[in-house]
Formats: sequence, C-alpha cells, structure tokens
Amino acid sequence: MTFRSWSPWWSVAAVVVCMIGMYVLFPLNHALALVAITPMALLAVGTGADSVAALTADRFSDTVIGALTAVAVTWGTSWFFPRRLVRAQSRRAEAAIAAVRRTNAAGAASAPEGRRALVELQYELIHHLSVLDRAVADDPRLADLAPAEDLLTGKGHAALGHAWRSHPAPQPVTPHGPVPAACQD
Repeated sequence: MTFRSWSPWWSVAAVVVCMIGMYVLFPLNHALALVAITPMALLAVGTGADSVAALTADRFSDTVIGALTAVAVTWGTSWFFPRRLVRAQSRRAEAAIAAVRRTNAAGAASAPEGRRALVELQYELIHHLSVLDRAVADDPRLADLAPAEDLLTGKGHAALGHAWRSHPAPQPVTPHGPVPAACQD
C-alpha cells in the first residue's frame, strides 16, 4: 500500500495521534517520546513518497549517515576537548596563584582583595584536581598530565600557606564591634 492510496485525512489523523502521544510522553521520558516523533515525522514528510519501501530505505540511509557522522565527530574530538578542559583549568589555577603571590608580596593578604584572591585560589585548587581526575577517568591517555598538574597544585598550596603564615587571620567583627576573645573558638 502506498501513501498516495491513503486518504489525506488518515495521514492527518495519524500525525495528530502521534503529536498527542509525543506531548504526553515527552515530560515522562524523552526516549519514549521519540517513538511517537519518528512516525509523525515520517508521515508528515512521506506523504509524497511513491512507496513505503522507498521511504524506509531513504530514511534508513539518512539515519546511518547521521549516526556515522556523529560517531566520527565524537571520536575525532574526544582527544582534544578533555585535554583542553584540563589546560583551561590549569590556566585559571595559575592566574589565581599569581594573584595570591601578588597580594602576598604587597602585604595585602588580609585586605579584602587579598582575601578574595585566597578564596579564588582555594576554589580553583579544589576544582583543579577534580577536573583532572574526571578527565583521566574519561580518557586514560590524559594521565601524562598528572605530574605537571600535581606540581601546579603544590605551588598553589605553597602560596596559600605563605599567605596564612605571613598574615594572621583578621579578628571577627560584629556590627557592635570586635568579638571578645572568650567568645571565639
């Protein structure tokens, strides 16, 4: 049976049923919604096809080409993106280390900009090794980056340690003045 032998109203009815199914299933599960989307798209586009076999062969070849393209792009970029992500995180950590070193050299580690630099470095160091660990878990070839990243983390901790040793933490202050020593932990 060809699509041309169907009454146009049967095609419209089938598309409407598929649309309703798609809207009902989409909030529940996207994969199930695709079960309704695919026939809807085939019916909407395939009404001018000569036969179901020709339409099926055409859609199958389009699907295979699309899947092979997606696999090729994913495989081709899988080497670059995790490595690029680790390098970008390293640059952020290096910038945070440099900011803490500048505030240490200026004797401003306890000033607001110095505290901000310390917090930023702590944040970057926490995420630094986490990003590396995830990247190595996804692609074990990135394990060669670990020694340099560990060294960078060590530099960051050294900068933090220098700031903490050189400049005591500011005394807690409330809106009513300094907190008495007896109330501090």
